[in-house]
Amino acid sequence: MTRILPIMVLAGLFLMVVQINRQSGAVLAIHFQEVMGLTATQIGFVSGAMYLGATIAQIPTGILFDRLGARQTLAGLGAIALFGLAIFALSEAPTGLALGRLLVGIGHAGVITSIYMLAIAWERPERMASTSSTVIGLGGGVGGVLATTPLAIALAGYGLAGTFLGLALVTTVATLAIWFLVRDQPAGAPPAAAGRGESLGESLAGVWQIIRDREFQRVVIMGSCFSAPFTAIGGLWAGPYLTEVYDLGQTDASYALLAMMLAFNLGTVAYGPLDRWFNTRKYVVLGGVVVMVLLLLALAVMIDVNPWLSIVLLVAFSFATPMYPVLMAHCRGFVPAARAGRAITTVTMVGLGGVFVMQFGTGAVMDLLRQGYGWPVAETYRAVFLLVALALLVAGAFYAPVRDIKPNAPAPL
Repeated sequence: MTRILPIMVLAGLFLMVVQINRQSGAVLAIHFQEVMGLTATQIGFVSGAMYLGATIAQIPTGILFDRLGARQTLAGLGAIALFGLAIFALSEAPTGLALGRLLVGIGHAGVITSIYMLAIAWERPERMASTSSTVIGLGGGVGGVLATTPLAIALAGYGLAGTFLGLALVTTVATLAIWFLVRDQPAGAPPAAAGRGESLGESLAGVWQIIRDREFQRVVIMGSCFSAPFTAIGGLWAGPYLTEVYDLGQTDASYALLAMMLAFNLGTVAYGPLDRWFNTRKYVVLGGVVVMVLLLLALAVMIDVNPWLSIVLLVAFSFATPMYPVLMAHCRGFVPAARAGRAITTVTMVGLGGVFVMQFGTGAVMDLLRQGYGWPVAETYRAVFLLVALALLVAGAFYAPVRDIKPNAPAPL
C-alpha cells in the first residue's frame, strides 16, 4: 500500500478537479434557467453534451490506455479538455456552451478508467474494488462538494466566465502533475498490457472480441445505468425540482445538492468492500438497483408532500447509486489484463451514453409534458422519477442472469 498511495492520491486529486465539471449540472441548471433563460430541453442538451463527448471518446481512449498507459493518455487528452473549458466559459449561446462541454467530456473521458487501470497495476486483484472505490469516493467526493454550494457562490460572484476560466487554470496544474509525477506501474514490473505491442487493427479486433462475449454484454447493459440515475437526478434535475416545486432559493437548494453529493461519495466508499464482505459482485449491484428503484417510487408518490422528506429521499437515493466500482470489478473478471482498458471503457462508453440520453431525454419529456400537454410542474418531475426507475428495472432484468465472479476467484491472466 505504501507504493500505491502517492499514485492514488495524485489520481484522486485529478479526479477531484474533473468532478467539479461532471457534477456541476444541478447548479448550472439553475443558472441556465434563472440567469440565461434556457429551456429544459436546452439545459438537458448542454449538460448532457459533456457525457456525449465522453461516450464518443471511450473506445479510442480504451485503446490508448492499453497501448500508452494511463499517464500519457490522461495528460495528452487533457489539452482538449482545457480548450473546451475556455469555450464554455466564454460562450453565451446554447450551442457554444454545448460545444465546450462536449470537448471537456472528450478530454476527460478516461479519468475514472485510469483509476481502475492504476489499481490493476499497483494493487492486489481482490482489493481492486476497495482501493478504486476509496479513491473515487474521496477524490470525487471533494470535487462533487465543490460543484454544489461553492460553485453556486462562485457563479454569483464571478459569473460563468470567471468561474470556469479559474477552473481551467486549476485543471492545467492537475494535468501537469499527472504527466510529471504518475507512473503506470511499479518499477521493474512487466508491461501491464500486451496491447502496447498491438497494431491498431489488432487493438480494434480486441474490442470486437470483448463485445461478442454474451456475459460481458449483460454487464454492459447494466453499465448503461451505472451513472445515469444519479447524474439525471442529483446531477441535473434535483436543483430545479427543489426551486420549482418547493420554491427554495438557489442557495438553499445548493445546500441540499451538497448533502446529496456527500451521500453519493460516501456511498462510493461504502460500496467498495461489499463484494468482499458478501463474496459476490452480482448481488451487490442488484441490491443497489432494488434500493434505487424503491426510493424513486417513493419520490414519485410523494412528489410535493414536504421539502424535507423529499430531500431525505434524494440523499438516500444518492447514497445508493454509486455501485459502479463493484460493476467495474465484475467487468474486469471477464477479460484478460491485456484488454482491461478496452473492457472498462466499453462499459463506461455505454454508461456515459446513458447519461446523455437520460439528461437530454428527460429534459425533452419535461418540455413536452409542460408545453404540449399542459401538465403541472410537479407532475413532470414525477414522470422523470418514474422514467429513471423504469430504466433501472430494465437494465437490472438484463443483468440478473449474468455469471457472478466472486472476489476470491483468480482474475484472468
